[in-house]
Amino acid sequence: MVRRIKKLKAADIHTVLNVLGTEVSKKIDYINSGGCCVFAACIGEELKLRGIETSIIVAASWGIEANINQAREKVAVPNRKQEWNNAGINFHHVGVEYIIDHDSFHYDSNGSHHADGMLGDWMLYDGRMSVEDAAGLANEEEGWNTCFNRGDIPTLRRFIRTFLHLNLPVAHAAAT
Repeated sequence: MVRRIKKLKAADIHTVLNVLGTEVSKKIDYINSGGCCVFAACIGEELKLRGIETSIIVAASWGIEANINQAREKVAVPNRKQEWNNAGINFHHVGVEYIIDHDSFHYDSNGSHHADGMLGDWMLYDGRMSVEDAAGLANEEEGWNTCFNRGDIPTLRRFIRTFLHLNLPVAHAAAT
């Protein structure tokens, strides 16, 4: 018996993520105004479950001279947004970077595109944040844009899990 793992194709992943972003934007108000770190952490966790190399990207309109990897050394408690701010990292927007067949892509609820130095209209910091760091930050209630209703987080998490389970299942072994 030979076991094969279903290979995910980049085009399939992009299509699913783009539809997911559109649907989330319809269901959750202000996802990109206080909820983008929550969204990115949830997506990052789900992509990692599917064996996709994933990290978190952070963008800002100013002050991008800082480097996330260097700032991490100054952050005593990685799940406190204020500590990252004090280390020079401003969270104007947060997204996901994922790699398929050695090609990098950036994603937020507005869609997926080849990696470049931008996330929407925002410039990216050098360096990357782990999905685990972003998940910790996403759980912090202080310091995020208050337009986003944090009471929507359980609904957002359930929707993302269900949508990706149905449309981008975890690769599984199949007997042949």
